[in-house]
Amino acid sequence: MDAEAHKHRQPRYPVDFGVVCRFRGQEQEGRALNLSRGGVLVSTPDLLPVGLFAEVSFAVPGAESIEFKGIVRHASQERGTGVEFLEVLPRHRARLAAYLDALV
Repeated sequence: MDAEAHKHRQPRYPVDFGVVCRFRGQEQEGRALNLSRGGVLVSTPDLLPVGLFAEVSFAVPGAESIEFKGIVRHASQERGTGVEFLEVLPRHRARLAAYLDALV
């Protein structure tokens, strides 16, 4: 099984909280639609282009802000923009894991 197929098997949880994406000197606010250990699906006013590297931050309910560097893996008006986590600081990864564990 290749890595791409494995990523899509991670459980995704529906969520609804604010997200900020920073890229190329720009900033775009949006909403998280679903979340997994591998990435986040966001809805933004303008689609982010596939392959774009971005710094993303969001605050999950009951936790401090989580920040990461990611890459846009897919984007469509109907489904949203999928951002894969690339670099997540250990303390942010722990917050993310705790939040996802609470959703189960």
